[in-house]
Amino acid sequence: MTASLIIVQFISVWNDLQLPLVLLNSADHPTVSISLYKFFAGRSMSDLSLLFGGIMLTLLPIIVLFVSFQRFFVKGLSAGAVKG
Repeated sequence: MTASLIIVQFISVWNDLQLPLVLLNSADHPTVSISLYKFFAGRSMSDLSLLFGGIMLTLLPIIVLFVSFQRFFVKGLSAGAVKG
């Protein structure tokens, strides 16, 4: 159950765009989502290969976290599904 909570909370914090966009006024240390947003805000969205590459780099830490906690995640799901 703890691994499930860690994975879900990490994804929620990692993908957050609106709160850091409002609260972070400094351009020195932007989050990954804000960096992608600012990089593609001034460009036309015709070059989707750059966008998908940036999204894949953003997803890489989440995939690594899931793979490292996968056995605990599956064990918690299967333990919660069995009654009695």
